[in-house]
Amino acid sequence: MVHTDWMTWSVWAIGLGLLVNWCCPIVSLLTRKTSSEKLQLISRARQRSDEEQTSGTPYNLLPASAGGRIAIAVLSAGFALFLAGVLMGSRAMRQASFVAVAGMVTYFAGAVLRTRFD
Repeated sequence: MVHTDWMTWSVWAIGLGLLVNWCCPIVSLLTRKTSSEKLQLISRARQRSDEEQTSGTPYNLLPASAGGRIAIAVLSAGFALFLAGVLMGSRAMRQASFVAVAGMVTYFAGAVLRTRFD
């Protein structure tokens, strides 16, 4: 039975993927160009909808109010807590599950706040 190191193969696969995507423009030349109709559809989707224009209350992806900014901060803190819990779990720390669950709850609380403020 031959022992293969999975990390070595992972590094080779990632390196090959980067080589194909970044260093070989031939891949881009072999694919079809996107039609201008599709590009126009995407650019129209970025504009405000008729409903937003008639109601006068647009939805901003980046919040304009202080409450919306606080909601984004709570979302970011929850995500950071969750990632910290996951990393703690990889180190077999006892508090990892508590930190990860606290991060999830904080993240969802931020999401609820984000729906309330703009």
